[in-house]
Amino acid sequence: IGKRLTRLSDGCNRVLSVAAVIGREFRLDVLQGVAEVSEEELFAALEEAQGAAVIEERSSAGAAVSFWFTHAFFRQTLYEEMFAPRRIRLHQQVGRALEEVYESRPQEHAAEMAEHFSQSTEREDLEKALKYGEMAAERAVGVYAYGEAARLLEQAIQVQEVLAPDDKAKRCDLLLDLGDVLMPAGEPRRAYDAVAPDAFALAEAMDDRDRLSRTCLIALDSANRYGAATMAGTPEFHRWAERADKYAEPDTTDRVKADTWLANFSIAKG
Repeated sequence: IGKRLTRLSDGCNRVLSVAAVIGREFRLDVLQGVAEVSEEELFAALEEAQGAAVIEERSSAGAAVSFWFTHAFFRQTLYEEMFAPRRIRLHQQVGRALEEVYESRPQEHAAEMAEHFSQSTEREDLEKALKYGEMAAERAVGVYAYGEAARLLEQAIQVQEVLAPDDKAKRCDLLLDLGDVLMPAGEPRRAYDAVAPDAFALAEAMDDRDRLSRTCLIALDSANRYGAATMAGTPEFHRWAERADKYAEPDTTDRVKADTWLANFSIAKG
């Protein structure tokens, strides 16, 4: 891969490095907004790369012209060899270029923008990374892509930790959302072992009954999905059920669920 790239001109490699930051597939208009070269230089670089079979054009009638790296290793090599501060700056620029291109429909490309802004060190960009990450996760849930939603929420939690590490409420809410998607994503055990205890500790520190109740129900539901036959009669399950009973408000669905989980424990114990 390295030899293939060294045969290309310096100008071509510089343009391809910018393209590598955008992603495996990249739109021409986004690249033009970030590459900082003349149109003629840009086209010459793309033609050279296409002639060497490093990239291929992907376009159709009525759609924006785009290209993609013919092999993921081309993109990976160019990306990893880039000077880190330059890579961060390019991620910022790409994120802003994507905002302009997709201004009328940000939901469809929120995951891309979240990825780029999350690489930044500036507060404004990190706030955008969090906003777009949550937007993308919500969209993923809407099409039942729970694994992708979990990945996006984990990224948002990392961003939040840098952006506002003392904001317990926001971190707790992100953890609760993560717990909700881990169950249908096929990872209920992780929701039970890691996410629920962390969320409960944060909610308890804030003395927030609503969040405490929701955390307990996520823990109980994930335990049930993981191993209903073996978990329901355990002391740990009973402890979560008692907590749910303590924090569920009267005349709510949480109250009904808490009673149901207590009943499940009683049945499991005979």
